[in-house]
Amino acid sequence: MRVPAVSVRGTDVSGAPGSQYVGAAEAVASERLAQGDNDVSVETSTAGPTSTAAVPDTTDMRLVHRVFRREFRMFPTLVRSVPSTHTLRAEQLAVHFSDMADALHHHHGSEDDLVWPKLMERARPEAELISRMQEQHHRVADLLSEANGLLGSWRATAHQSVAARLAEVTEQLSGALDEHLAEEESQVLPLIERHMSVAEWHQVGERGFAETPKDRLLFFLGALFEETTPAEQAGFLGQLPWVGRLAFRLVGRRRYQREIANIRGAVGCPTT
Repeated sequence: MRVPAVSVRGTDVSGAPGSQYVGAAEAVASERLAQGDNDVSVETSTAGPTSTAAVPDTTDMRLVHRVFRREFRMFPTLVRSVPSTHTLRAEQLAVHFSDMADALHHHHGSEDDLVWPKLMERARPEAELISRMQEQHHRVADLLSEANGLLGSWRATAHQSVAARLAEVTEQLSGALDEHLAEEESQVLPLIERHMSVAEWHQVGERGFAETPKDRLLFFLGALFEETTPAEQAGFLGQLPWVGRLAFRLVGRRRYQREIANIRGAVGCPTT
């Protein structure tokens, strides 16, 4: 019998772009071997994405925003669907909310650090708009903090009074987020395209990947692709290392579909 070939080429990829997918690639190889595929070869490239664009492509930001809109909009309904004392279900939803809340926190943090200061300096006539974006971030952060405070009690007891308040707060959060993201997309993304370089914009995306837990990367890719067009999905995947595309194609998509169906249960996914 032929010895399976599983290789990850490159010397030291521990800090290189795409290294976060090495573990996922190994998992892919193992799964394929378990299914009887004895010819598995994984090759990664440590080269980052290349671009000849003259201005930043902000499409990725819109894809990320869809995830936040969808998941936070659904959460109040999911909370209200949990019967009293069903703590296992409450815990499951609390973990999902925490994942999304952490992702949103880091997303806004990257804008606070890497976007707003540049636009304040380079697009001074729009200072009022940028200040409003920052104020909206604070509003969203306050609601996230209140929701997180309620989660601890709810996940432990699934008590209906706590659930009712948590649903109210997350509805307010969803509304504040919808307002913020809509204005950001219509007013701020054009400023980014005019006043930031492609390299500066790439830094924003790279920070997002770096701050995503490695064991959740494939899940978040699945969340991004849930409502994408084929062209949007192809464009995003084209920015990933080869091993990342392989991992998502072979196992990531199916794992996401199973996990998100389990999270949503009978509630399903509302149209947006």
